[in-house]
Amino acid sequence: MSTRIAFAIVVLAACVSTNAALLNPSLKLAPICPDGVQVFTDTSKVGKPYTEIAVLNSKGGSDVTSESGMINSQRKKAAELGAKQYLRHQRQPEGQRDRDLHPK
Repeated sequence: MSTRIAFAIVVLAACVSTNAALLNPSLKLAPICPDGVQVFTDTSKVGKPYTEIAVLNSKGGSDVTSESGMINSQRKKAAELGAKQYLRHQRQPEGQRDRDLHPK
């Protein structure tokens, strides 16, 4: 039974892809562990100055993509970019995306 559950989690995670548009390509940050990336849903919750480093765009099939799968994919991409936090917008109008943040 546990093998099926692990397999299902891998399949769901693989169905989400996240890309990033760097806002300042000259800013180079060292990658961090995805578990070290904090997720915020509102700028007022960040609580300290930050620098926006990228805009994230995630895509996944609506029939197999969970909210947690999207967040995990975005957290992984943010970590690759060296972002310690990212701002996640819950429902996005067309053209609005999630932002990676780096504390100043």
